[in-house]
Amino acid sequence: MMSEETKMTEQQNKTKRRANVYFFAKMVFNAVLLLVGSALISILLRRMQITASLQKQKQNSLQAIEQVSQVIERNRESAEELTGVFHAGNRQMLNDVEMILSNGLFASMQKADRTIQAEIFTN
Repeated sequence: MMSEETKMTEQQNKTKRRANVYFFAKMVFNAVLLLVGSALISILLRRMQITASLQKQKQNSLQAIEQVSQVIERNRESAEELTGVFHAGNRQMLNDVEMILSNGLFASMQKADRTIQAEIFTN
């Protein structure tokens, strides 16, 4: 009987060992699947985050470019206006110099006092 009990015990031990190995293998397999699934989900989420970030950056860049182009356009208009004022002032000065030279006032201005010269150019 002992040998039969020993065989039974050995059989039970083998069965328990197989069950434990099967259970442990199943646990390891589930852990590996969990890790692989987590990695795939994290890759997917990271890719979605990168895509969303790129879209947001593109939108912000387009808005910044639009603002810069508006500022450049306003500056161009202001520069044209300033250039027009500068040219008008230069034309007025040339007209004044032409008037002085044509009326013969240049020779008399050379002899005049500095304050009188300044008055002539400011008028």
